[in-house]
Amino acid sequence: MNWHDRINAVWHRTKPDQVPWSPMLGDSLLRSTPPYWNRLTTEQQFALCHDYQYPSLISLPQTLGFLEAILWEMTQDVGGAIIAGVPTIETIDKQIEIQVARPNDTETNFRIHTPWGDLQETVSGGYSAETVYRSRFLISERSEYATMASVIEHRQYQPHYEQFARKQTQLGERGACMVTAPDQPLVSLFRVREPADVIFDLADEPDRMRDLLDLLHRRTSEAYHLLAQGPGYAVWTGAAFMTTQLISPRIFEQYGLPYLAEYAEIVHRAGKILMCHMCGHIRALLPMLREAGIDGIESLTTPPIGDTTLEEFFQVLGSRAILCSGIDATQLSNLAPQELQAHTRDVLRRTRDFNVILSTADDVPYGTPLESLRIIARTIEQGATG
Repeated sequence: MNWHDRINAVWHRTKPDQVPWSPMLGDSLLRSTPPYWNRLTTEQQFALCHDYQYPSLISLPQTLGFLEAILWEMTQDVGGAIIAGVPTIETIDKQIEIQVARPNDTETNFRIHTPWGDLQETVSGGYSAETVYRSRFLISERSEYATMASVIEHRQYQPHYEQFARKQTQLGERGACMVTAPDQPLVSLFRVREPADVIFDLADEPDRMRDLLDLLHRRTSEAYHLLAQGPGYAVWTGAAFMTTQLISPRIFEQYGLPYLAEYAEIVHRAGKILMCHMCGHIRALLPMLREAGIDGIESLTTPPIGDTTLEEFFQVLGSRAILCSGIDATQLSNLAPQELQAHTRDVLRRTRDFNVILSTADDVPYGTPLESLRIIARTIEQGATG
């Protein structure tokens, strides 16, 4: 089997000849790895230190097209399989103009001009920050929700199914592609407004917020129906912020579960599976995730950072659940080689009867030696052959 076959075997709930190893590599690790970082141009290094790569309400201008190729190369270098996300539908927001300004070396201002009012967000970062973050959210006042609603109401979706075959051909035997679906409605709110303010908004104006979430859900459902008609077997949906360190189980039950269950149903009717990205504390949410009918979780965070053990995950979600996680990312820089081998063997032993793609939860941290990731790859291979 090659890496493509192994990943697809897990997604189809059959046993591969070897557990796939697919660490989550990102720009944080890249910045701390001189052999790769020094290959970037000055313009590329600047972009990684200043440009936020996740859109909020509107897809911002992107200059990080080079990032995927170099992360693929790094993944191969550490003996890993590549799981590439492919958006098979395009979001079109007509009548929207974006004005970009950089007042200094650490901030980028985006002014979003719409027929219903202007919105503004600020992204901050720099060479010493080791991260890029929103220092001003798009929705700073509750009154701006009305502008957001108008943008969503006029949004259109367009299929780009050919992108999936193009990306899989480019990837070849090195890994497999999954379809990236829109975020959950509540996640969309957390991306445009300070999370604490969203929580207060839900408490203070529940009817208004329910209307907004229902609107997001209706439009997001259209996108799911469209991607369900296209290629790809595994569908990946963003469920970031869905941790009980931020929201209560009751909030998830009210504003997360009903929508997620409908997306899972749409995907299943098309013969596909739905994987959710969820990191953080989710043990109290597991029964509702099973009720929603999701097929698995990517980036499950185990203790001490998270609160859900591998055993609890499969006990609640069932033996058919798919896990893309397992390796405690906090240990990668702290454990000696023999200890890291022992940690990997322990995870393999505890998950050997289940559907697992071994990965890190979450991003491989800044400063992690690539050799630590290679040790995990070699340990998996030794287990498969010995």
